[in-house]
Amino acid sequence: MKSRIPASWLFLGLSLLLQTVVAILGKTAALLMGRPSLGAFLTSPWYLGCLALLVLQAFCWQLVLREVRLFVAYLVTSLNYFLVLVASRIFFFERVTIANVAGAAVIVAGVYLVVREDLP
Repeated sequence: MKSRIPASWLFLGLSLLLQTVVAILGKTAALLMGRPSLGAFLTSPWYLGCLALLVLQAFCWQLVLREVRLFVAYLVTSLNYFLVLVASRIFFFERVTIANVAGAAVIVAGVYLVVREDLP
């Protein structure tokens, strides 16, 4: 019999993905914005997209916290360091060094070591 991944862990993954997308949209908004002003923020579709996705992420996060220990859930969010590193390279062609990759790998390994007993 196949084991199913609990919905709370799926929402945790979705939360991570949404945070990464928000980082990409925020960077895009910053690059496309002329002179920063309140009006520029309020009329930027990129920033408005960020806000909408942050609301959705907050909803997912609440669903996660109903089932997953706070310590574990919050620690898993540190995987965003790795996801944003990859996204910055793919979407913005930013330089990624071996040290960046090694640091991200250490974070991922550390998260696994701490939360492995809580994994579904």
